[in-house]
Amino acid sequence: MALPFADFDVEAYAQDTSDHVTSYQSDRGAIVKTLVNAQPLEETPFIAPFVACPNATAKQAMQFADIHPGDVIMDLGCGNGQLMRAAVQHLLDIKCKMTPENSFVQSKVIGIELDPYLADHVRQLISSETDLQVWLALNGKLGLESKEDDSVVLDRCIQVRILEQDIFTVDLELWKPTVLVLYLLPEGLRRLQPQLMQWLITSDGRRLVTIDYAVPDWQPQSTEPLNSGTGTKHLYLYTRSDLHINR
Repeated sequence: MALPFADFDVEAYAQDTSDHVTSYQSDRGAIVKTLVNAQPLEETPFIAPFVACPNATAKQAMQFADIHPGDVIMDLGCGNGQLMRAAVQHLLDIKCKMTPENSFVQSKVIGIELDPYLADHVRQLISSETDLQVWLALNGKLGLESKEDDSVVLDRCIQVRILEQDIFTVDLELWKPTVLVLYLLPEGLRRLQPQLMQWLITSDGRRLVTIDYAVPDWQPQSTEPLNSGTGTKHLYLYTRSDLHINR
C-alpha cells in the first residue's frame, strides 16, 4: 500500500463507496458510520481500520502523558474522538483544583481524522457534548462557545477542534502541539516516524504517548501497563532526550 495518501480523493472515494459504509455502536450508545471499515484496507486511503479506544485506556493515557493547562494535545487519527474527550475531561478536572487567578490558562485539544463520517461525528460531538455541558453546569462553569473556525471553547479556556486531514500531511508546526497521544498500529507509527522525529527534536517539553504499541526501533522514556488490560499491553512515553539528538 502506497502512503501517504496526500493525492487520494477521499471525497470521491466516499461517494463511490457510499453503499458500503459500515456502522458501529459506540460505548455511549450512538450509532456511528465509518468509511474506513467499509472495505479491505488495500482498497482504501487508510492506514488501519477504526477501532474505538476504550474509555478507561483514554483516561489513563492522559494521566500518563501528564497533560496540564497550557498544553496543546493532538490525536492523529482520532476516530470517534475518545482520546479528545478524555483530554478535555482531564483538563477540566485539573482546572477545578486551580486557584481562580490561574484557572484560565489556554489549552487546545485537536483531532486529525481522514474518514469524513468519523470526522463529522466528532464535529457534532464537540458542538453538542451533553455530558460535558452537564458537568460544566454542576460545577458552576461556563458552557460551550462556538467559534467561526468551527472550533468550540469550553469554560473559556479549552479550545477543541477536529481537522478532516491526512495524518501524514498535517503540518504539526502550524498547530504546535505539545503532546501527541496516538492509538495506532505499528505500521502507522513506523510511517509517521519522520514527522514524529522532526516534531520531537524541534522543542523541549514535547511528549509523545502511544497506546498498545511502541514506535518501532525507538526506546521509550517510560512505559506503563494498561489498567484495563492483561498486563501485556502498555502505554509508551517518548521525549526529545530519548532520541539522543542534540540541537
